[in-house]
Amino acid sequence: LGFAAAENMLYLLAPIAKGQIAAALSTDHIRFLGSTLVHVVSSSAIGFALAFTHGSGAFLRESAAAVGLILAIALHTAFNMLIISPGTSGTWSAFTLTWTVAVIFFAAFEVLKYFQYAKTPNPPSSSL
Repeated sequence: LGFAAAENMLYLLAPIAKGQIAAALSTDHIRFLGSTLVHVVSSSAIGFALAFTHGSGAFLRESAAAVGLILAIALHTAFNMLIISPGTSGTWSAFTLTWTVAVIFFAAFEVLKYFQYAKTPNPPSSSL
């Protein structure tokens, strides 16, 4: 996420260097939301792959990490290709894609958490 913040800062420097401070602060707000979120989603792909294979052998974990990395690269590439396309439809498509994948990963982590909790021999009881 530090890289996402640096990317956003660098994105602002070009218009500010040209003296277009108002334009830098008033345009492309959705890009900032999307670029930070795409980095969260991309790292979630790697994290999910590693969490899914927790307790497995080294080969399976390394394979899952490689698949997670490839998925992260594919998601980031898709996002970049959509925001590079001219017009606002690509930006909205990138935003929609990123939020959809974020919700899917949120649900996937919840399911994974449920199965990991169910595998625990004596899970702690919750008193509500």
